[in-house]
Amino acid sequence: MSEIADVINAWVAAANSHDARELAALYSPGAQLLYAWGERLDGRDSIVHHFNDFFRAFPNWSKEPYSFIQNDRDWAVLEWQARAAFLGPYRESDPTGRSFHLRGCGVFHIVDGRIRLHRRYLDRRDWFQQIGLR
Repeated sequence: MSEIADVINAWVAAANSHDARELAALYSPGAQLLYAWGERLDGRDSIVHHFNDFFRAFPNWSKEPYSFIQNDRDWAVLEWQARAAFLGPYRESDPTGRSFHLRGCGVFHIVDGRIRLHRRYLDRRDWFQQIGLR
């Protein structure tokens, strides 16, 4: 297995174990995590904080990869489906108890065994509608 595939597999395992610190350790110190709607996280500290908040809000969250594409250099794409229930506070919103099921993908730029750039694509409007947010 390639180093890039190993990093992606470790990312999925850390995400599914809800370990924000282990997840953030897979990113380079100055990494960026970008969401399709314009949200941008810079550096490991903001990434670990983001995932801690997310896992607190969605404690039963799980991600199931269904496609992995890697080029011959340092880029990879992971297509996935995820599901969870909104059971804890998330940002400014109280939990609704409602569940969601989404499909999306992540584009990863991995250099020297660490994620330097991670772009996440998912339908935020569909996600928020499913969990009762606007």
